[in-house]
Amino acid sequence: MLNGNWSAAYYQNDTYSSNHTSTVSSQTYPTTWATVNAIIHIFALLTNLGFVVVVVADKSNLAGPRLLILNLAVCGLVLSAGWFPATSIVSYLSRERVPSSCSFFAGTVFFVTATNWADVPIAINRIVAICYPHYYRRPYGHCLIQPLNPYGRIFGFIPSVIPFCIVGILSALLFLVARQRTRALSPESVSGKRLIKRRLNVAQAMLASLLWHVITSFPIIFFTMTFPQVISQQPWLSAWIRGSTLLEFGVSPVTLILGSMYFKVPI
Repeated sequence: MLNGNWSAAYYQNDTYSSNHTSTVSSQTYPTTWATVNAIIHIFALLTNLGFVVVVVADKSNLAGPRLLILNLAVCGLVLSAGWFPATSIVSYLSRERVPSSCSFFAGTVFFVTATNWADVPIAINRIVAICYPHYYRRPYGHCLIQPLNPYGRIFGFIPSVIPFCIVGILSALLFLVARQRTRALSPESVSGKRLIKRRLNVAQAMLASLLWHVITSFPIIFFTMTFPQVISQQPWLSAWIRGSTLLEFGVSPVTLILGSMYFKVPI
């Protein structure tokens, strides 16, 4: 396969000596292989489709486990109905040359990985449900982040503060590197200045996205970490926080779209 003669080596009549000689037909094996795989594909499609239908129709489970199980079912359905049949068809039609199914390889690996990892949150969910059961008196209410010790405050920083700091440090580092290399360039170096400008554009796009997230997230972080009881006492504040979060992630793609031209350019 590495020398480009994969199909010839795979489908030619192979004769080997180990006190006997065996010959394999170049036409029978691909046809048999395609037939067996077609049967397996149909079986996998029906079972995974039935799995999805059962999960969707089941109203007895809670929303959390249902979504996790549905994620597993959909990943399996995409594999059995899409990627695996596509790779098999392309491989069968490319008997006389190296099959172009390699173009499907990345997608296959992605969905195989997603399907295998989909079992992990289900297992964690069941462990928590069995070992640490918690029953709410009613389905509605207010969930608050209230650190009980210094370590709890650190965990409270994980969703927003820590990633913001990392992006900010990297943006500042990118600015410093660009500035230093600009000073080191000769005045006649046009290509070097163009390269530095691209790097600065990337840093500016990262910084713009970071500033937007900080502006919209800071009030939420401040109230939830400092005055959590105020949120439970003032329902309008909870609605305001929810709207601010939606606005944060609604406008954020705009900054990324505007900066995407800089992210895609080699620097």
